[in-house]
Amino acid sequence: MITEKQKNKEKEERKYLDRFLRSSVGQLWLQENLINQSSLQKSEEPDFLFTTKDNKIIGVEITKLIVPNENTKATQQLITIGNQVRAYVKKKYSFDISLIVDWYDKRKWSCKWSDLLDAAYHPGFCTLPPYEQLKTKIIEGIDSNIEQIKRNTFSFTKFGIEIEGELFQITAEAWINPFENDYDVHVNNVQRCIENPIKNLQKEINKKNKKYDNYIKNCDKCFLLIVIPDCREGSSCLFNKTSLQLNHFKSKFSSTFLFDTKSKQINYIK
Repeated sequence: MITEKQKNKEKEERKYLDRFLRSSVGQLWLQENLINQSSLQKSEEPDFLFTTKDNKIIGVEITKLIVPNENTKATQQLITIGNQVRAYVKKKYSFDISLIVDWYDKRKWSCKWSDLLDAAYHPGFCTLPPYEQLKTKIIEGIDSNIEQIKRNTFSFTKFGIEIEGELFQITAEAWINPFENDYDVHVNNVQRCIENPIKNLQKEINKKNKKYDNYIKNCDKCFLLIVIPDCREGSSCLFNKTSLQLNHFKSKFSSTFLFDTKSKQINYIK
């Protein structure tokens, strides 16, 4: 049985693949490899398979580049909790919701210089209250406001929760995120942007290189698409083209592409 987590992962992978194929780089890739786009099939190793006009099998593996910072773990944990709450709502109430999570930073309103400086130099939050306790509180808030959430199709329903002295505001809405054209969970947390994390990029390629022999059993050629998600996923980084060109990346794949979802830039890196 396919879990909700697997469904979301497959949906996300297809979204990234479609964006790549619509780009000028993706269109050129289709032409150069004589790919019949209508032949697309979902697979496991690699993620997608195409058939070319001369009956060759082309594989595409998709992975995300997450460059961790001090707040990444807390952001990703909250996203996981939010998606579990969404699954609960879908099962119990038969409709989906989007969630926005905000944390109240008490340091910004403190009269102590030490708190103000800490908020300035270490913005956002890196720790959370107990996982199950936080999840339960959010679900209780959803249950208490479900009629309002259901009724307010085009407006927000907000409620606050407090756990161990930490305050969170939850915004629930029974409509899609217009930027993603889908329901999702957004955590408002500050992320440190890392410039040109070349080692992290090569590390991600290495992880996929280890599985390359499994991928190539199912196709004649295999390509790697590395996606840089936007900062909502707890990671923020940027690469300049010169830095990518000056580095020689070790990849076993026929070609490796780096797709920045925020700038919509796609770079060929090997």
